[in-house]
Amino acid sequence: MWRNLFITFAALLYFTVTESAKRPFMIEFHNITCTNDGRIMKQHVCQLQKIATNRFLSDETMEFSQDLGENTKLRFLVFYKMPFATKYITFLNVTMGLCELLKDKMPIVLVRTLVEELRKSSNIPYSCPLKKNFLYKLENFTLTESIFPTYTPIVDFTFRSEYFENRRLLGTIQLQGATLKRS
Repeated sequence: MWRNLFITFAALLYFTVTESAKRPFMIEFHNITCTNDGRIMKQHVCQLQKIATNRFLSDETMEFSQDLGENTKLRFLVFYKMPFATKYITFLNVTMGLCELLKDKMPIVLVRTLVEELRKSSNIPYSCPLKKNFLYKLENFTLTESIFPTYTPIVDFTFRSEYFENRRLLGTIQLQGATLKRS
């Protein structure tokens, strides 16, 4: 009897855990673009490759002509648009210092989680400064629907990061995509 009860409980637990983690949507990324000012941010290249349904690989490289530290800010923006809507709505608009970001002192869980995942695929340091004439790389960063909460609605979205030094825009990275109803 205990054995049957244990098997039933284990099966119920397995079903609950696996089904609750499954998202009711898929993701599709349409494009990624990177810009740079050509002076302080000498190089900024990014690419995105679809490797399977719901699976994308992203690469990014950047190089600077001077050390970046206390005067460097990053702005994170997330916009979304519901199906059949005409305007995008700002979901997130936050600016933080580069050094604070590198030291993992981020109050926003979404940004902190993303940075933790980015570190696994990059050579970004844990403290300031970002060194001049050093090629920073993000390689084979995997993007799946798991980066979104399970309750994410069906939307078009844009993720954008902007890099500033003394309020001067150095470069941007922008990723556009959509969540799609799972078929």
